[in-house]
Amino acid sequence: MDIKEVISWSVSVVAVVIAAFAAFYTRHSIHSQRMADRWVANHNLFFNVYCMLDTHPELLQLHGITPESLAQNGLSVAEFNYIHLHMEAGSAYYHVAGVKRAKLTEVRQHFLEEPKVRMVWKRYLRDAFFNTSHAYSIAVDAYIAQVEAEISDQTGRSS
Repeated sequence: MDIKEVISWSVSVVAVVIAAFAAFYTRHSIHSQRMADRWVANHNLFFNVYCMLDTHPELLQLHGITPESLAQNGLSVAEFNYIHLHMEAGSAYYHVAGVKRAKLTEVRQHFLEEPKVRMVWKRYLRDAFFNTSHAYSIAVDAYIAQVEAEISDQTGRSS
């Protein structure tokens, strides 16, 4: 075997390896894109469902939530829907990105610092509407725990 044959054979082997890698990567990319497309389509349809809650708040009863229980907790249906959609948008952002560990944006952190938002998450949304093992839910729970620990520390110091 002369040097030309060795070089030709080596180039062929490298080309086969590159082609196999490209095929694997393409298959993985197509699968990831399909997952993202399904998630986006699902959330687009859910948006239509959430819009129905504005005109038909009795539909919340299908999730074990009554407009009366919202009112007892100082919430209107519109506030509940706004908080719910805001939290769904956050979930979609991290889910479509496929992150294993979510880091909440400053906007989400600021939103979660509001007592009503924390109450709605814990009492109504977390277990009924979200996957509690998803990175976003874990990050939300951790941030709420941090905020509430800081509030508790401040309250303890001022007493």
